[in-house]
Amino acid sequence: MKLFLVFFITSVSLVAQSIPNVKVYYEANENGFTLFADNYELCPVSLVLSFNLQNLKATTNRQTTFVIPPLQKKYPFTLLKTMGPGKYGFSYKFQSVLGNVLIDTYDLNYTYDLPFEKGQSILVGQGYNGMLTHQGLNAIDFIMPEGTPVLAVKGGLVIKTDDTQTKHGYGAEFAKFNNYILVLHQDGTMASYLYLKTSSALIKPGDSVMAGQKIALSGNTGWSSGPHLHLEIYLPKVLKKQTLQTKFKIDDGNTAVYLLENKSYKRDY
Repeated sequence: MKLFLVFFITSVSLVAQSIPNVKVYYEANENGFTLFADNYELCPVSLVLSFNLQNLKATTNRQTTFVIPPLQKKYPFTLLKTMGPGKYGFSYKFQSVLGNVLIDTYDLNYTYDLPFEKGQSILVGQGYNGMLTHQGLNAIDFIMPEGTPVLAVKGGLVIKTDDTQTKHGYGAEFAKFNNYILVLHQDGTMASYLYLKTSSALIKPGDSVMAGQKIALSGNTGWSSGPHLHLEIYLPKVLKKQTLQTKFKIDDGNTAVYLLENKSYKRDY
């Protein structure tokens, strides 16, 4: 007669990016356990799990990344099978990240639209790996007066927005007050538009946007020392997102360049 005694089963969350709409849980089956995930987000979510197993064998490696499709309930992503009679049990810990962290390639040839309207000329106050807050970060600060229309730089699916914040200040403690729009592109990259004006978002999660579409107004909210638009294009990763240097169409749209700090660019398209 086989005696199976579960003597430890715990789940410890190490979520670096709070994703309340994602849950991980398990159910016993005749051969062990099945691990499931609920993902109510509009985009894929990556789960990085590590296991501590006794008398059980995972159908995957002890530390593995799983990509859970969007809008899934009770999605089975791995099995833990018993190896023989005696005591058995397991513990696991996980980290969850919005997007597919396994994507390493993207559309390198795509040229992005400038995020402002035709006829405007806007200064790049801080560029890629800038000397102030952009060290080690591929992000661009467009110096826009508050209330300037912000346009999508590339088409995609809106997955997150917040335009309810009103506070701002210069310091990391103000980051929680950032107003933002997050867009998922078809190639798996994401665009983050930050420091938007309160109550100015013109789109909502689940909407599809096109390049050049007006999505919000620029503002001065969150971790901001003055009115501007902070733009990041990135690939989601486990420990730290991989921000990307991308080319933008300038002037009449027939020229594509990497934008430089302390230089103004005009949009005539």
